[in-house]
Amino acid sequence: MDVLSAEAHRTLAYIALVNRGGARPSRAGVAQFFRSAEPKVGGVFIEMVNMMARGTYRTGSDENPVDYLLRMEWIRVEEGAVVLTSVGQALVRGLDAAEQEEDVIEAVLDVDDPFAYAKAVTYLRTESPALLVDPYLRMAQLIDLDRVPTVERVLVGTKLNAGDLAALGSAAKVIANKRPLEVRKVSELHDRYLIPASGPVLMLGGSLGTIGRSPITLTTLSASLSDTVREVYEKKWADAEVVEPPTLPED
Repeated sequence: MDVLSAEAHRTLAYIALVNRGGARPSRAGVAQFFRSAEPKVGGVFIEMVNMMARGTYRTGSDENPVDYLLRMEWIRVEEGAVVLTSVGQALVRGLDAAEQEEDVIEAVLDVDDPFAYAKAVTYLRTESPALLVDPYLRMAQLIDLDRVPTVERVLVGTKLNAGDLAALGSAAKVIANKRPLEVRKVSELHDRYLIPASGPVLMLGGSLGTIGRSPITLTTLSASLSDTVREVYEKKWADAEVVEPPTLPED
């Protein structure tokens, strides 16, 4: 359910930003921002802009948008300048927080996209050290992850065969000579995530090895869900077993 229109939200956010910078926009400035905030796509919007310019735009009643914000007690005018009221400030904070709680689809990697794999690797770069969870990740994908130094931990499933696990262990050992990297395995692993130490978690709609063979959706999780996923998989990591390279026979 929308509490208020996108135009009103954007205008309140503009006032809040200017106020935080130590300035106060004028009534005319607020109206001008409202008029220029949306691209002029013609038709209904152009008519709305013209009505705004005449001071006759209606928000469901006989009033100008600035008067509407005043009536709702979201702004006040002091010596011709506009500032948010405490109610307006709280409303902006609440709306911004609600937006941050939504999951966002970052990309859909299509089977017909020759650059799908390269794009996926780009999305795996994070600001902080990250844990990659992929039950079926194999050596080829791990080698590719050498280009993503922030991925310092990889959690795979126990359904990989002995040969795949041995190859993973060998590749991890080589990469770990250059930078931090550890691979562990754990049972009951089904989902795929990129989990940074802080910030939003990226959910992968399939294993890295299937990119290019089936469509993969990459989704950034909300702040609260990211925290939950991070907690769950930190426990799984703690319980997981290190994937070691194969032991060579002694001469």
